Amino acid sequence: MTAPLLAPHAHETIQRLLHRSRTHLGLDVAFVSELTGDARVIRYVDAEGLDAPIRVGDWDAREESYCHYVASGALPELIRDATQHPVAAEMAATAQVPIGTHVSVPIVLADDTVYGTFCAFATGVKEAVDESDLSGVRLMADLVATYIDEARVDAREAEQRRQRLRAVVASDDLAIVGQPIMSLATCEVVGVEALARFPTLGREPADVFDEAWQLGMGAELELAAVDAAIDRLGALADDVYLAVNAAPGVLGDPAFAQRAAALAPKRLVVEITEHAVVVDDEAFLVASKELSGHGVGMAIDDVGTGFSSLTRLLQVVPDILKIDKSLVAGVEASPARQTLIAGLERFAQRLGVTTVAEGVETASQAAVLRWLGIAYGQGFFLSPPREPAELDLGRVPRR
Repeated sequence: MTAPLLAPHAHETIQRLLHRSRTHLGLDVAFVSELTGDARVIRYVDAEGLDAPIRVGDWDAREESYCHYVASGALPELIRDATQHPVAAEMAATAQVPIGTHVSVPIVLADDTVYGTFCAFATGVKEAVDESDLSGVRLMADLVATYIDEARVDAREAEQRRQRLRAVVASDDLAIVGQPIMSLATCEVVGVEALARFPTLGREPADVFDEAWQLGMGAELELAAVDAAIDRLGALADDVYLAVNAAPGVLGDPAFAQRAAALAPKRLVVEITEHAVVVDDEAFLVASKELSGHGVGMAIDDVGTGFSSLTRLLQVVPDILKIDKSLVAGVEASPARQTLIAGLERFAQRLGVTTVAEGVETASQAAVLRWLGIAYGQGFFLSPPREPAELDLGRVPRR
């Protein structure tokens, strides 16, 4: 039984509403319940002290709860003394909790269904609570209903977005192109980076992958892209490696290891990308070492753009360090960029790591990068991304 996926500010607001209602009424406990199926589930609680009689996640039989009786109209919204009410007095909770004064208002959603109740009670009798207090509690219940309605709309929209992504994967509408990685000295192709495209979605690939991670489908989509890359680009020449992108959280997936085994050792390079997801660093380190042990190359992508890529570089020594295109842009006229790139190259040499400059767009950039000691590059000057048929056996035409 899961609670609705409310936004963080909604969770905080509901907690404040409960606290203010409880303290204003002078009661001991306030809570929001959900009536779902045959159960009453406690979703939010505010109580005086740590020894509260109910806790978030507690559930019991729906028909044995005050919430059910209030929602059905069998109990009034205000009971000043439950031990004296003919129905409440017979309910087990009245003596077990115990319950004295009880205030409860149904939470009614936009479609007129009852979600549950906004409740507060005291273990004793509070004579000061009267009918005039109900208007405030009803307002609180309406506010909670608004947040739950918004969460349900968001959940429906998220599921629609998931379905669109599943349709892309299921219909094989995930296009793969390859961009060559070439020697800046000889223009020899040494590798090809597989790049996913989503023609029917008409969106930037990075945005699609970010959305997939936000929707809990990131690993699924990345594995589909790796499958497509190996299927369509796996027949490159033996001396040309295939580079695929994967987030740190994907490396430990057994399915990824199976896909990596589909290519001969030293033929596959994994470019570590970062997404807005929580990563288990220990699991990432274990997985990267296992893959490296099986001959899979590791590349740190987007070096120079922030702390994440540098953190990865300190966690695991890669085979390839990819200098981000933001550093390459304007390098021919920027002593600062030249100094930084030269420093990264010296750092890589001391570690025995190969450097690849991304975003090489002009002959002058390529020339300066060679002068700085960068051996390999990738970008439109060398070759734009190409269809798999154009990459057969590594015979990649230059622009």
